[in-house]
Amino acid sequence: MPCSVACSSDADCGDSNPITLDVCSNAGECDASCSHEEQNLISIEPQPGLDRPLLRGETVPLLVTLRDPDGALVGNALVSVTDALGNEFDLNSLGDGNYSLSYPVPVDLPLGEQRFAFFASTPDMIGSKNVLLDVNSGIIRAVLLRPESLFALPGEKLEFKFKLVYDNNSAVQNPDVNASLNGISIALQSDGNSFTGSYLFSDADLGTAVLSIFASDSLGNSGLSEFAFTVQQPFPWFLVLLLAVLAVGIALFLYWFVRHRRMLSLEGKRGKLALSKKKTQLQKAVAANATEKDLLGKKLLKDDKKLKVASKELGVERKRQALASRKLPSEMRYAAHKALVSLSLLPKRARKLFSKPAKLALDMDRDRKLKKLDLDISDLRNRIQNLEAEFCKQTIKEDYFRERLFEYREKIHLLELEKRKL
Repeated sequence: MPCSVACSSDADCGDSNPITLDVCSNAGECDASCSHEEQNLISIEPQPGLDRPLLRGETVPLLVTLRDPDGALVGNALVSVTDALGNEFDLNSLGDGNYSLSYPVPVDLPLGEQRFAFFASTPDMIGSKNVLLDVNSGIIRAVLLRPESLFALPGEKLEFKFKLVYDNNSAVQNPDVNASLNGISIALQSDGNSFTGSYLFSDADLGTAVLSIFASDSLGNSGLSEFAFTVQQPFPWFLVLLLAVLAVGIALFLYWFVRHRRMLSLEGKRGKLALSKKKTQLQKAVAANATEKDLLGKKLLKDDKKLKVASKELGVERKRQALASRKLPSEMRYAAHKALVSLSLLPKRARKLFSKPAKLALDMDRDRKLKKLDLDISDLRNRIQNLEAEFCKQTIKEDYFRERLFEYREKIHLLELEKRKL
């Protein structure tokens, strides 16, 4: 026989109650039935701070504490809240069963008492609680962008620029704005995000001038902002500056006059001192030149004496070399005679073997000595050329030049004599 099935799954037994567990028994059978068992409930306790009215546009803390049926604190739970507009927010755990949320109150949240639904769950328990909170209209504030200074002068025209925000600094959309200064209305122009206007200050505004800005929106939020300007007559800086310039000019003239008199007397004294110092310096320079001249003359005399002595020594050496060269032929003849005598004593065959190698050895030794003498003479001449070049460049002193030149020439002369002897 056909029958009516009450449920085919647990989903067919939902009763829209989040704190009950919906179960379908004998699913799909004729005797199927639904049961709704209450789970272990979590107690949600609102903490202080939720008992005051909420203002649109502000950010308020929402704090709750969770407890199980035995009264113990419940940690590691998932906690959320849904406001009157259906916006859902998650609360953060503070530990010890406390959960909090910094809730930004929407500027369009309905006014009056509104329901906030809290829901908490763990793997074993769930719980919910509705809290009624009073919502009041938000406050609109004006933020002055220009001018930066709240100071004005009579006859000065200032341009004002400001923007409107809620307490959470979010911009106000399509507000109704009225601005006045000391009761005089100011025409405003809007570019969407800010408002501008201008005001010409007069003597009637001397003292304190208050700029009042009242704004409201279509949601019922409103606010009055006031800015106090200080209006003063300009200080007579031109007159003060003129008097200061005159006083400074007179003081500078007196100072210049006195200083000029002193400078004239000082210049006269300095001139006399400079003349005396210059005269003394000239006298010292003349004396120094005379002394230097005498020293130079003495030095030249010494150099002349050295040259004369060197020339005498050179003449003596030349004579000695001449005598030596005269004696040389006789000595050579005597040596040759001795050699011939010694050779004559040798047998005829031995003389033939000995005469040629001995003569060849003597010739080679003489050639070697002559080459060495030529190299030494060439080196000394190169040194003389380098010495003359340095002396022309004035890199060496005259005394050093003369001493080295005499030394090199004397060595060349001796080497040439030795070469002639060979």
